[in-house]
Amino acid sequence: MPDNNQEKTEPASQKRKEEAREKGQVARSMEVNSAFIFFMTILYFAFGGSWMINEFKSLMVFYFQSASNPILTDSQSQSMLKEIIFNAFKLLLPFSLVMMVGGLAANLSQIGFLFTTQPLIPELKKINPFSGLKKIFSRRSLVEFLKSLAKIIVVTIISYWAITAKIEEIFLSSDMSIPQIEIFTKNLIFSVYFKILVVLVIIAFIDFLFQRWDLNDNLKMTKQEVKEEMKQYEGDPLIKSRIRSIQREMARKRMLQEVPKAEVVITNPTHLAIAIKYQPEEDPAPRICAKGADFLAEKIRNIAKENSIPLVENKPLAQTLYKTCEVGDFVPEELYTAVAEILSYVYKLKGKKIG
Repeated sequence: MPDNNQEKTEPASQKRKEEAREKGQVARSMEVNSAFIFFMTILYFAFGGSWMINEFKSLMVFYFQSASNPILTDSQSQSMLKEIIFNAFKLLLPFSLVMMVGGLAANLSQIGFLFTTQPLIPELKKINPFSGLKKIFSRRSLVEFLKSLAKIIVVTIISYWAITAKIEEIFLSSDMSIPQIEIFTKNLIFSVYFKILVVLVIIAFIDFLFQRWDLNDNLKMTKQEVKEEMKQYEGDPLIKSRIRSIQREMARKRMLQEVPKAEVVITNPTHLAIAIKYQPEEDPAPRICAKGADFLAEKIRNIAKENSIPLVENKPLAQTLYKTCEVGDFVPEELYTAVAEILSYVYKLKGKKIG
């Protein structure tokens, strides 16, 4: 079990990051969302603002004209209300869609596509008052407070500077025509908005970096947690040892099943045993089909005797084959002559011809 008192000094593993992402714990800055939405708002009013103002004017004209009628029947009132609601919906729908696109673009740019229901699962700690107090006085809450305060101060200062810089023109606007006032006001508003957007982008960038750092810091692991995860990933050493043991046993059984197919078993005479199989129509050279030392060598010899496989004692050859060859390997070219002599001898005993 991991020790909760250990200091979290190790970077989060990929597995820990993936688990956090599945729970909805991702580096996401609301300031990036704000900057995106504010940018989309400026674009919308830059290209669709005139249409929106004209539609709003038409809506107001319709309302006042309808309301000026001294006698309105119930059906006329209902019809007027429906018309106003429809026009208001038509007026606000494009703006709402633009805001939605801005919010989606902001989230996708930060975390990509992510769908999870984990944050919706009820947890007792979420309604724990002590946990709530801890969050209120946490580092994140302090950063959010300072960030909000900085935004208010900066936006106020920018708005003040932008307006005071145009204060003379604002006073002189009383002599302008209505279209001139409209253009002047539009330019002033966009000038202020653009400066605010630049500040919001800078704040969003800094906040996003902070959110990534904060998430990585919260996901840090203790050395014991890293060991436990590695153990889970690689498998328990005892289980792995048991699996390897079973695999070796299965491989040993398969190897021993090949001994009856061998042409000869070369021994040294008791310590080592190497079974050689040769099928000229299939193999370019003799092949090692089984080998073993001590107890396994004895098993190979016993199987060979049970199946009338010749045992040939040749200590140097047996030692060389055992050290240089694995089961399934062809006999090395430098040992062809020695093995061929033994096979020739065996085939004479069996009355067969080599090759």
